Amino acid sequence: MNVSVLRLFLFSFLFFTSSSAVNAQLGFNFTFDDVENSTGFGFDDPVEGQTRRDTLTAVGNYIGTVIDD
Repeated sequence: MNVSVLRLFLFSFLFFTSSSAVNAQLGFNFTFDDVENSTGFGFDDPVEGQTRRDTLTAVGNYIGTVIDD
C-alpha cells in the first residue's frame, strides 16, 4: 500500500471519527396573506382568525420539535 494513500486513509479515519455531532434547530416562519391583504376571512377572520393563526403556529412549533429530535 502506498504511504500517501495510507496517510490519507488515517487522516480521514481520525477526522470523521473524532468530529462531534452538529446540533441544529428547525423553525418555521408563517406569513398569513389573508392578514397581510386584510381580507376579513380565513386567517384574518375577525372572530376566529387569531385562533387559526395560533393553532397553525403551534403545529409548526410541534413539528419542529419532532423533526429536531
